[in-house]
Amino acid sequence: MKKIGARIHYIMFPTDYYDELIEKGNRVKAAALMEYYRDMKRGRVYKFQDYAKYWLGDYTKKGTAFKWIKEFHEEISKFFTHWREHNEQHFLDVGNEWKPFGNHMETFNDSQSPKNSSSIDGMETIRKPNGNITNKSKESNNISRPNAKRPDVSDDDIRLSELLFSKLLSIHPTIKRPEIIKWAVHIKRMREIDKRTTEAISNMISMIFDKNQYFDGTFWRSNILSTEKLRKQYDTIAIQIKSGRRSA
Repeated sequence: MKKIGARIHYIMFPTDYYDELIEKGNRVKAAALMEYYRDMKRGRVYKFQDYAKYWLGDYTKKGTAFKWIKEFHEEISKFFTHWREHNEQHFLDVGNEWKPFGNHMETFNDSQSPKNSSSIDGMETIRKPNGNITNKSKESNNISRPNAKRPDVSDDDIRLSELLFSKLLSIHPTIKRPEIIKWAVHIKRMREIDKRTTEAISNMISMIFDKNQYFDGTFWRSNILSTEKLRKQYDTIAIQIKSGRRSA
């Protein structure tokens, strides 16, 4: 029987965004995303007008190509940021399983004993860096400690938090990166307590930060600096949008 060669090269790809483009009937843009992602992965660099020709068949449509690439860049950044946050949080969660041995993960020997420690007659003997020895009853290890586990937030909560941060970063380049998981908690409250849909929240963020003919969000762009503030001012902004007010 002929052996089939295994394919071993795979890539992590923002499939949710890709599927969203497909569902909206924008297959050309979806294909462009895939091509741009492969170029980015392989380090291939082309000019905007080249992409305009490849994707849209017209060199003069480089403005559209630029907008697409800017959007691709933001979505790819959010995708990898999500997995970086997920990876870090999982590492911390695993570390919490070793809390009985201290507040930090240690290097363990084959017997699963913490480094620089030994056990004598039910007492845990810990050798400190200065050479002193401290004895601590093993029973104290049974005291329950709160685990700093990741809040139960959804991928959409994280995605919308990343969306708000990316919008803020585009106009406030020096803004510090927040703890996205904490931001996501406020998005979750907007969904579950305030009964906002993910689409409504996404549209609200776009109305505030993207220039449009219906609403001038200039004032709010300097005041909505977190998901918590977005939740607090949501109704006020919604009323202004509905009434067609151009400023706060």
